[in-house]
Amino acid sequence: MALWRRGIKGEVSDLLDEHVIALVSDEKLAIDCPLLDINQPVGVADFIENWLKTGR
Repeated sequence: MALWRRGIKGEVSDLLDEHVIALVSDEKLAIDCPLLDINQPVGVADFIENWLKTGR
């Protein structure tokens, strides 16, 4: 998982590679992996739990 916050120097694409399973952010972004809301920790936890159970 990668974390991206509005105002961070650089580009979100700098964080994304084949090892990133999701992006957690406070912005709506057009990306090719799941985008999770940083302000919804239960949703982030649910995603992690599901990923651990299914392996994807």
